[in-house]
Amino acid sequence: MHSEYKPDGRACDHGPFLLFEFFVFQCLFFVSTSAWGLSFASDSGRYERRIRFDAADHSRVWDTALKFANDLKYPERMENQPESDKLNGQIHANFGFYLYQQTAFLKQVDGVITAEVDIQVKDDFILAAIHDIYFIDYARDRYGKFSPKTSRKFALPELKEKKKNNKIWQEHFITIDENLNQLLNELQKSLDDILNSSSG
Repeated sequence: MHSEYKPDGRACDHGPFLLFEFFVFQCLFFVSTSAWGLSFASDSGRYERRIRFDAADHSRVWDTALKFANDLKYPERMENQPESDKLNGQIHANFGFYLYQQTAFLKQVDGVITAEVDIQVKDDFILAAIHDIYFIDYARDRYGKFSPKTSRKFALPELKEKKKNNKIWQEHFITIDENLNQLLNELQKSLDDILNSSSG
């Protein structure tokens, strides 16, 4: 796990104790997250979560994961059918959401975030990975409707480098992060619901 902790000269005087504290923190973090479902977002713009379950619930977990993928929305697309391979336990889907900016009088669409999600259902765990996260710039056309400005897509890491000092984009990055983590939370909750009901 990446840490932002940078010891100064005085902190190094207590190195062994601080290293011990850091080791304990790492262990507690691992235990607490692996019990519920480990997730992280890397600088490459990939979000993952690993969720364990009892192998006896495999069929119900698969059905729940497939329903989750079927419910994903893609802007301006009437149908968004995921690809699934039950034999190999693989589900692939596309989804997206709008990024809004609040102006003085109304909310305008700045663009759309699109992404892909792969869900692998193994014997006793599920691995969900959100990747290939892109931004498509939107603008109001001559008819007053928001539509893509160009056909170019901007990768999330590229945007973070280009827009890191832009105040509006700092808020957009928070929104993107919250939405993608919320998506994984929803998958986790839907699995918790069916697993708790089977044990109850």
